Amino acid sequence: MQPPDSPDAPRFAPPLSGAPSREELRARLRALALSEPPRELAVGACCYEVASNDETEDHLCPTCGARTTYPRFTVEFVREARARLREVRGLRVELDERGFCGRCSRGEPDRRLDLVLHLPGETAPRRVADVQPRDLVLLAEFLSGLAKHRDGHDESPLKDHLPRLRQLLGLEP
Repeated sequence: MQPPDSPDAPRFAPPLSGAPSREELRARLRALALSEPPRELAVGACCYEVASNDETEDHLCPTCGARTTYPRFTVEFVREARARLREVRGLRVELDERGFCGRCSRGEPDRRLDLVLHLPGETAPRRVADVQPRDLVLLAEFLSGLAKHRDGHDESPLKDHLPRLRQLLGLEP
């Protein structure tokens, strides 16, 4: 099995080389919708260790610098989203972590990550509420032109995730 970013990995389109316009993203979504699903998909094992809920860690807000204490798995969730965001190439995107900050959310954090997407030629950024690290993986795979979505050790056709990709890009039909 090839790594998902391998040059030999099945693709529905070439990776993006620059920031795409809204119309270029629509064309890319159409190409994915019309593509043949990959013939070989990996199925992984369901073995993992459950994290302990009693360990805590501080979330450091990138907006204001305040610290808010959470169970360790919550902070790891944010860390995972940040790592997946670094894999998104071709679009200017950022995470809004204020939903995890006790100060920014006025003492009532909703533990929500928002995606902020900036498209060329558009003045206002697109905001998508409550994104998960998996959403950022989908976005990175789509922009790379990959035909498969990898979730841990499992794979599925990326085209099966078109509705969520359209939501993330603000291009719902």
